[in-house]
Amino acid sequence: MLAHAEPALTTAPQPSPLPSAWPVSGGHLLRLRSERALCEATVVRLLARWGLAVQRRRWLAGGAVGSTPELLLLTAAAPAELAAAAALQLQQATGALVQCQAAAEHLDFDAFSG
Repeated sequence: MLAHAEPALTTAPQPSPLPSAWPVSGGHLLRLRSERALCEATVVRLLARWGLAVQRRRWLAGGAVGSTPELLLLTAAAPAELAAAAALQLQQATGALVQCQAAAEHLDFDAFSG
């Protein structure tokens, strides 16, 4: 009599959790200032490639007459280290000055002016 073999159990690989040193906070506010024009679509694609999803975006008038507008972005929740690394990479890729800070929980993005 042949023994009936049980099918081998396989488990799908599970995504590894974020390191505990990377607590996920709320979203982040990125402000880009550049002497030359920025392509909004390129900036959003680069951030997505580096793991940040943009939820809201807004152009602000430049501070001085004749200056280029500034791009303000609000990202989805992400670890602070990831947001900081993406901001640095974005600065290197675009040549823009990129400021990154944790977004306030009740940020009125539409009223933001600086």
